[in-house]
Amino acid sequence: MNQADFNYILLAAIVIIALAAIFLSYRAWKKKREDGKYVIKEEDKLHVTLESRDFAQVAARILEGLGGTDNVTEVHADGTRIKTSIKDYDKVDEKKIRAAGVGGVLRPSKTTVQIIVGVHAEEVAEAVRSRLSAAGNEQ
Repeated sequence: MNQADFNYILLAAIVIIALAAIFLSYRAWKKKREDGKYVIKEEDKLHVTLESRDFAQVAARILEGLGGTDNVTEVHADGTRIKTSIKDYDKVDEKKIRAAGVGGVLRPSKTTVQIIVGVHAEEVAEAVRSRLSAAGNEQ
């Protein structure tokens, strides 16, 4: 490769990088409002809704996926999530929890499982606590 070819390749690379930077800057600028905050279109937002409004049935499936009432030590709602404390990490079956129609399952630690439920998190958490109380596993 001679010096002229190298110069053309270098020039082409600089032009491509410059165009990419301009394009990405334009996209970022377009998403910002005047107050400097980013705007997320409504259709780009993730909306989590339960497939079923039968909270007792959803709670039963969640408890089954968590390894039963004996494996759950604490349940509370936090925004759109149900946060649970568990005894045995290996008893948790995410597929069973997802079968309840929830938005997702997070396992941030060996003793914690978070279930994304949506706006009905408090109602579902109350149904789970009710089942735990009925089974003799008080919160």
